[in-house]
Amino acid sequence: MYAKQIEAPKPTSELCFDFDDKTGTITSYTTTYFDENGIEQTREECSSDVFIPDTIRGVEVTTIGENAFLQKGLTSVILPEKLQTVKAYAFLENQLTQVVFHEGLTTIEDGAFYDNQLSSIDIPNSVTTIGSQVFFNNPSLDEIAVGKSVIESSTAWSSGIVNKEISHITVKEGTTYIPTNSFLNLGLTSISLPDSLITIHNDAFKGNKLKEIIIPNQVTTIGDSAFNGNQLENVVLGESLTEIGYYMPLLVIN
Repeated sequence: MYAKQIEAPKPTSELCFDFDDKTGTITSYTTTYFDENGIEQTREECSSDVFIPDTIRGVEVTTIGENAFLQKGLTSVILPEKLQTVKAYAFLENQLTQVVFHEGLTTIEDGAFYDNQLSSIDIPNSVTTIGSQVFFNNPSLDEIAVGKSVIESSTAWSSGIVNKEISHITVKEGTTYIPTNSFLNLGLTSISLPDSLITIHNDAFKGNKLKEIIIPNQVTTIGDSAFNGNQLENVVLGESLTEIGYYMPLLVIN
């Protein structure tokens, strides 16, 4: 007996997108059309699960325009591989439960995924610029994976892109330091830190609900109050640690 072959999803029809060939920008998602009698009809091929093609009319899709998918009732979206920029409020007020990003994306602007139903997010390492309120009003959001470029580009970045408590943060491999206040007061119950990490700055994880932390072997410095205000029961330190700031719960260190 042969296993049933699962077909890969097919890109959504080019007819569903208004597209600027000169800039490589999708400007809107069009789910209806007018027939020869002037009657508005629904495009069946333009569903709520969108797989944006890599090219439209032979031109690479590099930008999703501002408000391009505003209030379209989307439930999932796969972004194109050559995409570089998601403009402000591009996917505002949908019902997205899944977004597939690709490496190569560099910019996510203000409110791009505001008011959806995302439960987890994996931000590519290539993202260097992320706006404010990007993932606000996603009530099910509970996990974020984020890489070097975003974390090391600013302090307290997370407080500007989410407005709810989340349970778990994965800091991706390649990240060497975590700035001051980066994950302050997020309600975290667990974290995953990369082997590449060297420095954790002051107040980086202050005011969460962490019970256990495992510090990677390459970490040499933990700043003041980096883990203050948690519920720590167990702390495992790495082999290279040479400096620990004040308010580190030494009594639970193994």
